[in-house]
Amino acid sequence: MGHFISFPPGTEPDNIPILVMSLVDPVTDAGAVPSLVSSNLRSLDGDVAALFDTDPLLDYRAQRPMLNYRDGQLTGLVRQHMTVHVAKDVEGRPFLHMHGAEPDFRWDSLTADMLDLAERFSVQSIYSFTAVGAATPHTRPADMIVRTSDPGVDRPVLKADFWFPSSFADYFEYHAGELGITTTNVAVRVPFYLTGNRYSAGAAGALSMVSSLSGLRFPMGDLEREASAENAALAELGKENAELSALIGNLEKEHDEHGVTPGFVTAPEAELSVPSVDEIGRAAEQFLAQADAAEQANRPEMQFDPQGLIRRIAEYRESRSQKGKGHFTTPVTEYTSAMASEDAARYTALAGTSGPQDDDVAGGEEVGDVVVESESDATGADTGSAAESEASKSPAPQETSTDDAQPEPMDQQDAPRSQEQATPQSQQRRRRWGRHSWHRDE
Repeated sequence: MGHFISFPPGTEPDNIPILVMSLVDPVTDAGAVPSLVSSNLRSLDGDVAALFDTDPLLDYRAQRPMLNYRDGQLTGLVRQHMTVHVAKDVEGRPFLHMHGAEPDFRWDSLTADMLDLAERFSVQSIYSFTAVGAATPHTRPADMIVRTSDPGVDRPVLKADFWFPSSFADYFEYHAGELGITTTNVAVRVPFYLTGNRYSAGAAGALSMVSSLSGLRFPMGDLEREASAENAALAELGKENAELSALIGNLEKEHDEHGVTPGFVTAPEAELSVPSVDEIGRAAEQFLAQADAAEQANRPEMQFDPQGLIRRIAEYRESRSQKGKGHFTTPVTEYTSAMASEDAARYTALAGTSGPQDDDVAGGEEVGDVVVESESDATGADTGSAAESEASKSPAPQETSTDDAQPEPMDQQDAPRSQEQATPQSQQRRRRWGRHSWHRDE
């Protein structure tokens, strides 16, 4: 178990040599390219390979959870997360897919967890995506920089020397390279006038490039259709906006005169092929398996809950339901020894004593609806022996009839004690002490 990562219990790791990372930072999600890539790859996700406790990793003020408002009510909540799934490409070859929100905190600890993941699954190659705004037209093929440590990749290299703000994928790539894991990053250039919109052509180009480098085959049809629709919409907009049309014309002219910038490459053309019957069958089986896994994951007991929030809400709802039926005690199975110790310490602080006193609980009597053991029962064998010794020295009490019994006169030193029994504070402590069953350790 690492710092923030956990693996499903009872599962044995397989040898999966490829890890594809598609984490999204909303601040740097130029053209929504990382989001589109992640969404497209998630259609291939299968079983969960690893889960992350993202509560200490994310700044919720920067990556706020999304709430659904409907007709005066809050009906849905979507929180950012990170997950690693075992995905399969369209030909059934497995790879690891890490997706979700880019972490804000604890990058060193999370990098150590990711190295554990790489060792667990014998990862040999890592692929990631980046998108940056640039002065390039959307009417030309998307170009990109391919940064790789794989000596077998024959790609142009951008000759430059500069520093840049790192993403977590870049940060992890640097450390993974020290272990001899080959890393590849595809940085797509997005037309600057589309950085706040969707650039599906860039996402399709990035996936096509990774497909050619890794040998994996990704579904591209949806992205290509969306890219065609976006180009048609921009063409219509250009007819209505002369300034936008002139801007795009100038970018096209500069691109055609100078060609592709040295060090940049364009994505290879996608290979068109008719899927076989076996490929269609595998795709159908994979779709049904994903639908069943999604249904199971939506059940509360199956949701990853490292902070215990979902479980606690479920317990409170069950407790309120039991109270509505007339049951007021906490289920014994939920009341652990640690909880008992906390309540005992809290009682001691409130009552100013070292434990339950005779005005709060009586030996063997019922307090509230719970039978509470007496103080003498909880002290152990030595106290019991001392009590027996004292009893042997004292004369046996004589039997008296109930009718003739007279109340003993109260000493002055006992008066404050009796007065305390009548105070609301004492009654509150008595009610509090009777809330749970207390048991001494055997």
